[in-house]
Amino acid sequence: MDGRYVISPRLTVILVRRVNGVPHYRYLSNGSHAETFQPWSSTKFMAIANAAATLRTRSSYRVGLTASVEGIPLGDLATVVHSYDEQRYSSNGLARYFHNIGGRAHANSLVHDWIGRPSTESFGGNYGAPAPALGYTFVEPGGDRVTIDPDSSSGSSNHLSTFTLAEFLKRLVMHREDASTRLPGLQWADAATLFYGAARSVWYPSAPGGMSADTAIYPQAGLPISAIEQRSHGTWRVFSKLGFGDGEFVHVSYACLPSLDSQGAPVVDVGKELVISVRLASGGTSMAGRDARLAASYRAILTRVLDGRLK
Repeated sequence: MDGRYVISPRLTVILVRRVNGVPHYRYLSNGSHAETFQPWSSTKFMAIANAAATLRTRSSYRVGLTASVEGIPLGDLATVVHSYDEQRYSSNGLARYFHNIGGRAHANSLVHDWIGRPSTESFGGNYGAPAPALGYTFVEPGGDRVTIDPDSSSGSSNHLSTFTLAEFLKRLVMHREDASTRLPGLQWADAATLFYGAARSVWYPSAPGGMSADTAIYPQAGLPISAIEQRSHGTWRVFSKLGFGDGEFVHVSYACLPSLDSQGAPVVDVGKELVISVRLASGGTSMAGRDARLAASYRAILTRVLDGRLK
């Protein structure tokens, strides 16, 4: 990796290549992938996924992230978490609310029992704001419902590595293709709601939702978007989540950048797919300078992926 761009970040990259429809992975880092830190708000997508899995298992798989609470689609709440459109509820408060649904002990167990990370990592901490005054009875469009007894515990602190953030997101994205790593209980409809927002949105019927609505655009800014748009016929996707605190930047993202022929069929070995997780510590430069450094790191990685130097 070019030293001008990657000065001090902790970094994990997972490259995805599909062979006969089966995903294969290559893991890359600058040697820091297992180092742990406070990941700030970058973990909120994990809390939402845990909530979805708990809803499914508590309802015999009839209720999930596709449900509503008090007439509000959970997918719209997931969009607020990622977009920080805080006209009604705060992102931090809603992330705590999703922890209340999913359970903090269960959230922490996913890091160890599902991802297989060591005891030095932990997950389940809150985000600095009270949960909103929303109920805990969830209703699907077809009428199925479940009531959850909320978990009001403080939970473990959030202390993770870039590897864990990247692997967690990779497994969610590959839910359909890689059955061996599926989050237990989660259904694809839940993952799609996390990524895109509510299918029947009340608040965002014509806007990007879920993880597509992340406020940070590091992957998009590092890509030749016009060329990507043209060769993918508009089918490229980016799902991501920013974390920021004490001058530190944390960002995790998935990018799918297909190349399609005139008939819409994939052009083999041209499209790219990857997950990037980066943590850039405070100090050494201004906040604007660290933001620019993180953007430059993304650009350096994506340039090398697109031109084939990383494959």
